Amino acid sequence: MWFITVKPLRRVISFGGSTIYNSEDDNINVPYCSAFIELLKENPEERYLIVVGGGKTARQYINAAGEYEIDEEGQDLLGIEASHLNALLFALLLNKAGIRTYHSKKIFDDYQGFLEQYDVIVTGGTIPGHTTDKVAVQCAAKYGDRELVKVTSVGGIYDDDPAKNESATLIRMIKASELIKVWGTEHTPGSNKPIGVKTVEEALEKNVKVHIVGEDIGDLRRALFEREGYRGTLIIPE
Repeated sequence: MWFITVKPLRRVISFGGSTIYNSEDDNINVPYCSAFIELLKENPEERYLIVVGGGKTARQYINAAGEYEIDEEGQDLLGIEASHLNALLFALLLNKAGIRTYHSKKIFDDYQGFLEQYDVIVTGGTIPGHTTDKVAVQCAAKYGDRELVKVTSVGGIYDDDPAKNESATLIRMIKASELIKVWGTEHTPGSNKPIGVKTVEEALEKNVKVHIVGEDIGDLRRALFEREGYRGTLIIPE
């Protein structure tokens, strides 16, 4: 008798590029990366797909390109390359920690049977006009359980900019359709909103829930494995 082992769906995580940098000294946030690796080790039976943004590195290149009047597509291409530099770092760190990890530059073109041999897949941007957030939603729909955990330095969606207004209130839950009305649908390369607007549209279309959390590892753990009890925002696809 043959037994078929059914592997669990991948838990999909999207990291804003700024989360892997230490804002105090502008270097890679090694302690945070180490804590994240330990979190993955807590549940060795799980599989993951991680999408990493370009963060400050991308914005620096995009700003420079803008000074030379390079078009939006060119700016997006720079952002994509920056995201894969961050993704490669993650992949190298995870492999060094003994976690079988593959850095994919063409996540939707890779043969799925090939990807199955890895516990973790790390990727970045794909094509101009698609934010890494949008890529993450597509991955959650194709490889995951239609739930995405988005980690951002902002830690959620607020009714005002928390960096400028200390009284800004965290929105615990919001419908995707409502958020689209508030933010609009334009794509801006290097935008530092807590989540890309294109992501919200894609989440609504693909029926994907999005959990937005900050850099606290405990909140990430709860959002990733319990899907509740974290400080952040849940975007529901309605």
